[in-house]
Amino acid sequence: MRKSKLLMIMIIVLAITLSAAGCGSDEDADEKQAAAVQIDPIMELSDYPECDGAATALPLAEALCSALTGADQEEVIKTITHNGGNNALVNLFDSSSEMVIVDKKDREIKAKAEAAGTEVEIIPVARECYVFYTLEDPTADKTLTGITKEEADAVVMGQSDKDIKYDNWYFMTGYIPDNVNILAVDGVLPSVETITSEEYPCSFYYNAVIKADTPADSSVRKIIEVLLSESGQQLAEEAGYVKL
Repeated sequence: MRKSKLLMIMIIVLAITLSAAGCGSDEDADEKQAAAVQIDPIMELSDYPECDGAATALPLAEALCSALTGADQEEVIKTITHNGGNNALVNLFDSSSEMVIVDKKDREIKAKAEAAGTEVEIIPVARECYVFYTLEDPTADKTLTGITKEEADAVVMGQSDKDIKYDNWYFMTGYIPDNVNILAVDGVLPSVETITSEEYPCSFYYNAVIKADTPADSSVRKIIEVLLSESGQQLAEEAGYVKL
């Protein structure tokens, strides 16, 4: 089961500071649960457009499909498939998909689209970041309290010889191992605030990508409109992402 964004933040915060979001009473938690995002369904599951994307964007896509169709989790899982960022873009370019959600930067998406002879529209829909951590005790060796952006990039690219483990800000399963020490990057620790401000150097966007000639009244444009709304951003947050 995927853990919520709040639980992820609480795990990180325990390593660095207290989170105001995690300090409420049980009664407050119940009220927040009761106030979960409400989005009215606007289409049948059978009419939901073909969508694709990065594997790490799957929780967002599933939550969105469920909210907009009223379908339950089991039905949605059978409907939504993400084939990875590169494959998803290929599927968009050849019209196998109508919309993809990927974690690639604008310039990379545009370069791939140009190579495929396709014009695209790119819309940021949520934020994300890499969190770096070590199983070592950073108090035993001050060199482990943080890494540089260059070292972080090397880890992501699989080119680092340092014994530093990493994964996305949220694992696909929403799991962060216990007893790990979160590392600062260029002296900045990951948090909702530092991701939103882009002060944390390893944050990035999830982009919804559609073809530029997609009709204004298309289903995918309606989906993006909902996702960018206040309720849609709350949905993204509840699915384990950082809202815009």
